[in-house]
Amino acid sequence: MAALSFGLACLIGALIVTQMRDRHALSSRGLRIEAVLERLDHQDHRHGWFEQRRTYYPVFAFTSAQGHAIEAQGRQPVYPPLPVAGQRIQVVYDPENPTLVQSAAAVDAASDWEVWVLAPVAVLSLLLGVVAILWPGRLRRP
Repeated sequence: MAALSFGLACLIGALIVTQMRDRHALSSRGLRIEAVLERLDHQDHRHGWFEQRRTYYPVFAFTSAQGHAIEAQGRQPVYPPLPVAGQRIQVVYDPENPTLVQSAAAVDAASDWEVWVLAPVAVLSLLLGVVAILWPGRLRRP
């Protein structure tokens, strides 16, 4: 039980750190530029037992400030109404990692909801792990 609790807390912590690191990189040093929407890549996944969903991720093409041609997939999915290939979209990219790119609208609308939702779950998971270590008999079935 303790290993599962600590593992879950570490997984959630890594997710929070990754999201916050990317958001900070784009908001602090990101450059705004106009890009062309090359295409929409999709991922199919099951939602529940029967319902299959398709999530679309934009692939942007632009020229970096250093003059390099970049084609990169956005990290945030897009939802209907879907943009059309060839459409020009304002994006923000990280000059240190040009493949880290998001639409400017997604960057402007970003919030820290992941931290406020996931951090308490990670803390509770850590506490459950501590309880499992300190009182090993209490969490076992009789």
